[in-house]
Amino acid sequence: MHAGAEGYIANGFSGVGSVQGRAAGAAGMINMAGMVGMANVDGKDGRESVSTVYSPKAVRYEVVLPYRESALEPYISARAIRRHAGRHMQRYSEEVTRLCAGTGLAGRNLEAVMTGAHLLGMQRLTECACHLHNHQTYWQSMRPGGGGRPRGALMEAIIRSYGTWENFVSVFRSRALNRLWTGWLWLVKDGSNVMLMHDTGISSPVLQGKAVLLALDMWECAYFMDYGEDREAYVEVFLGHLVNWEAAGLLFTAC
Repeated sequence: MHAGAEGYIANGFSGVGSVQGRAAGAAGMINMAGMVGMANVDGKDGRESVSTVYSPKAVRYEVVLPYRESALEPYISARAIRRHAGRHMQRYSEEVTRLCAGTGLAGRNLEAVMTGAHLLGMQRLTECACHLHNHQTYWQSMRPGGGGRPRGALMEAIIRSYGTWENFVSVFRSRALNRLWTGWLWLVKDGSNVMLMHDTGISSPVLQGKAVLLALDMWECAYFMDYGEDREAYVEVFLGHLVNWEAAGLLFTAC
């Protein structure tokens, strides 16, 4: 492996950035503007409407699925997504909304909330905002009919960073399947190259100024309902049938 191709995020690191938000509008399939939509509770006809227009009005930070709950079947069941993206995320959505209220962070996009809360020492808000951001990135890292290999500039960056595609896949698998940790695995942009980073807590490479291209959730709530303890099958399905290299490539060129 080439030097510097991997990174590890330690709990409590510092550094700020909003590089992923800079890719807003790179593609209609990617709901950027902070990666998490906010529901305007006083929208038209009295119903909530997902919006990426941020204002200090009454808003709720929430994860917005980019596809139907059943879209990733048979690899990830609608039941698993419903539980993971719904009930599991609800408390974090409510917590971010509650902790932002009455602060200068209310109404700002999620990356600004993450980095601002981190600088202000608001640990609980930082963690909850990172949790939402990680999950929205995770959902957008998959698509029906995914898998295969990236193309263009992203593929070139992977080769520069890891030597060969096969070596990159090998490192990705070994990092994801390391039994010594449970958490998040990210592919991030590192200058003109890429690197894999992971964290065993609730954090984000965004706090180090990194643009996240892909995220893989290795917490049990992501895979246990469909795969039990077979983490290897889950990772193979992600790489072979779900990973959204098109979205990752658009992010790479836009950041």
